[in-house]
Order: sequence, then C-alpha cells, then structure tokens
Amino acid sequence: MLSTRASAVAVAGPALRDESLAFARDGHRAAARVWVEAASRAGADPHALDRMPVRWLGRRAVLVRGPLAERLLADETAVRRGGSLPRALAVGALGRGGTPGVTEGPDDASLACRSSALARALRAAPARQVALALDLELDEMESAWRDAGTGLVHDSASVAFGRVVLRWAGLPQSIWGDDFRCRTLVRAAEASPASARSAMSVPDARRARRCRGSWEAWALEAVLATRSGDVTPRVGSLLDDLAGLRRSDGAHVAAPEVASLLLDAVAPVVGSACLAAWTALALTHHPHWQARLRVEHLGPRRGEARVGHRAPTRSTRGTARTASSTPATPTGPVATAVALEAQRLFCAAPLLVVTARRDLDVAGLAVGAGDRVVVDVHASNHDERRWDDAESFDPGRFLPRTGERRAGPRPFDATLDPVQQQLVTVLLAATMTRIATMLPDLGPDTGAESDAEADSWVRTALGTRPDGIRVDLTGTR
Repeated sequence: MLSTRASAVAVAGPALRDESLAFARDGHRAAARVWVEAASRAGADPHALDRMPVRWLGRRAVLVRGPLAERLLADETAVRRGGSLPRALAVGALGRGGTPGVTEGPDDASLACRSSALARALRAAPARQVALALDLELDEMESAWRDAGTGLVHDSASVAFGRVVLRWAGLPQSIWGDDFRCRTLVRAAEASPASARSAMSVPDARRARRCRGSWEAWALEAVLATRSGDVTPRVGSLLDDLAGLRRSDGAHVAAPEVASLLLDAVAPVVGSACLAAWTALALTHHPHWQARLRVEHLGPRRGEARVGHRAPTRSTRGTARTASSTPATPTGPVATAVALEAQRLFCAAPLLVVTARRDLDVAGLAVGAGDRVVVDVHASNHDERRWDDAESFDPGRFLPRTGERRAGPRPFDATLDPVQQQLVTVLLAATMTRIATMLPDLGPDTGAESDAEADSWVRTALGTRPDGIRVDLTGTR
C-alpha cells in the first residue's frame, strides 16, 4: 500500500549496515542474503517479506520485491527513474565474479518518449515481420554452424538479433550491416542505463561504456543524416519517429539526446542474446523441452514440416535469399513459453534503483522524498509464493491449460517497455526453436523425471557470462 502519509516506522536505523557495495559487487545474491538475515531476525519466512529497510550510499532506503514492487513502479507519482545511481558506482556496479549487480532505468521523460516511439514503430513493422527477418538470419547462422560443426550461441545470436532489431528500428545498413558493430552493440547494452544484460568485471564495464560511446556516435550520425535528408528511414520506424522529436518551442530535440534515446531503445533488446545462450544450456539439461520445440516446429517426425511451415534452408553470406510468407521458425505456444521462462529464470536486470518523488508509506515503512528504493527484480521472478518450483526451468508454467488462459503471470522486467518485451519474446522463441531443430533427436519424454537434479546448475551458475556456451553439431544429420 502506498500513500502520502508516512508511518512512524523509520526506514533505516543505525543498526543497519550500508549495502551499496555489496549490491554492486554481488547483485541479487547480496539482496538474497539481506532477505534471509532480515527474516531470521524477525523469525519469519524469507519468502513472506516484500519490503526491507536498508542503507544505500549512506542514506536510508528500502528494498522491495514482488507485487509491492510492481505497484510501486506503476505509480508514476511515487518514484522517478534516472539519476539514482552515481556514475562512479555505475562503472563498477555490474558485478564481480560473474554476478549481475545494480542498474537503473531511464529517466521518466526519456522513458515516455521512447515508449510512444516504440509503440508506433511496432505498428509500422509488427512482430511477425521481425520473426520473418530473423528467419533469414537464422538460416545463415545454421549454415555457418553446420559447416563448422559447432557454433557459439551468444556470438551468433548477438549478430542475428542486432541485424534484425536495427533494421526494424529503421537504421541504415551502414550502421547495422557490420557484424562487429552488432557485437559492439551487445557490449553497449551491458552499459546501458536501461539494463545490465549480463555480468561483467570493472574492466569489462569500462569497455562496455566505450562501446556505448561508439554506438552513440554511430546513432548520432544516423539522426543527423535523417534530419538533413541524406537518409530516409521507413515511415513510422523508430529512427523516423525519434529524429523528428521537437520541444515545446518547436525546435528539434538535441541530436545527441535523440541518439541516446535510440540506443536505449534497441540495446536492451539486442542484449537479450545472452538469454539465448542461457536457454540453449537449459535445453541440454531438459531434453524433453528441446524435443517439444522440435515437434511443434517439424511435426511428430523429424523433417516432416507442419502445414504452413517451410523446412530450414541453408544459405551463405552474399547469396540471394528469399523467404516465404511464413517464417521457418514459428513462435508457437511451446516456443513462446520457453522464451518467457528464460526471461523469468535468467532475469536480465536483477536490481533496479529508483528515487522516491514524495513521502511514501511502503507497507508500513516510511520513505522520504529523495530516498532510494531498490527493486529486487530477481527475487520477484523467483518468488515461491508466485511461481511453483521457482528455481526450476519449467516453460510449462506459461502454457495454456484447460479452463485457464495462462498458468502464470508474465515475467517481471522493470527496465523493458512492453514493446521491447514482445520483441525479446519473439526473438528468443524463434532462435530457441531453430537451435532445438539442429540438436540431436531426443524422445519427447527423455529426461522429464530429472528436473530437480538438472536445475541444480541454475543456483551455482546463474549470472556468469554466457560467452563460452557452444553448440556441438558433430554427428548430427
């Protein structure tokens, strides 16, 4: 419950230690320790708590999660984004030892401009067109993997996602056509104020910021070329819409600011390539879901395409490619469920910091105007009260059941716009379906009884960099 009348309970007292460095260093793992210690002091179940007083950068703050956190972020009069994380801390706040750390969302004005532009861009080039464009890129990825007998998931997905999303956004080919720039965009995404897509050390964080600077320069070039008429983006595309932004006095919004908005819109989506790598690894632990993806795409027998689907075709760079009206890699119910479960389990931005606009009563804790609110996104997506067997990889929780529209709510992501979430879901679903069809044949029930053991890796490995996850195609047909 939120109100302007704060209760008499203090948010933080002298006995509370400052958690700033712990959160920056260990991310959601530090937050999990805080929940457990607080529950131990109160003699309560750690899963029963939704808010906890902490200290952040020497000031009182509150750590929140679950439905309370969602309601708090939904109230535009309660909190503001942007400016909550000092730049000096932000450089090293993405985690040490392979654990994601703290991030902050874009400021409210930027978020509003970006959200409206994203919605218009999706109407101009809907998600089904994104799936069709990705299908062509996955043809090329599959061909390269089969020729080499192996492939790095994160590296290949970064290029495929980058080409598709930047084309959807209306950027000219001179920007998105270079594979190096697509990989650079993933690094830029890791330093984006919108999200921390994967773990990194302090040197990695600084390199990510350099990559972001490069991309802001490239995006600025595209914005200026659009305004001068040298580039004509697709009408209604993201670039077309953002380049035309004007202030209340009628003057154009400064081009560097527009370039930053453009990057914040596309970088988190392209950065979701790290989720593709983690999901590929999860499928090796759950071969029955791999088999279900293959059956949904190809039919009960391998190689027998379902009605309306075409079989994957091999292609190479420089060869003219054409696509049917239906993508070879559909986003069916199973594929969509796998994509949603990946976003829930692998949680791209574990901790989000925002600032209270006014005095608030957060479920009995007083938060003053200007105090920080740390949103534990990871804990919200791993809440045992909301998700059965929350630590397990179980896409079935998102499959429709008899008499139910959906088994569970959508994953909580405090940093992505609904349009961005839709694009990430489409990209992940299509990519995981294609990878599943490339892996060796497995029976639909193989490994179904070993889920608990198979998911033990999540608790130990979740959050480490996905760069080395490789698919081995030697011996496959």
